[in-house]
Amino acid sequence: MRRPTAPRLFRLLAASIAVELGVDLAVGVAADLAAPIVGDAAYVVAGVAIVGTLPLLVANVLRVVRNERRRQPQPG
Repeated sequence: MRRPTAPRLFRLLAASIAVELGVDLAVGVAADLAAPIVGDAAYVVAGVAIVGTLPLLVANVLRVVRNERRRQPQPG
């Protein structure tokens, strides 16, 4: 019998979200460091980068869910 895929799915989703949060944090820190040099434009660029990565996170989550559903044994 195959191992249930739900725990694997949760780990993959948690990892995806953790990576996204890590990228967002790094962008925010970079904006804080660059703001004294380039001004408020750094925060605008950081906001665009953070909002721009959200569709990538959603696409990744959907891809993981789709792949995990394919791995599930089919009834019958």
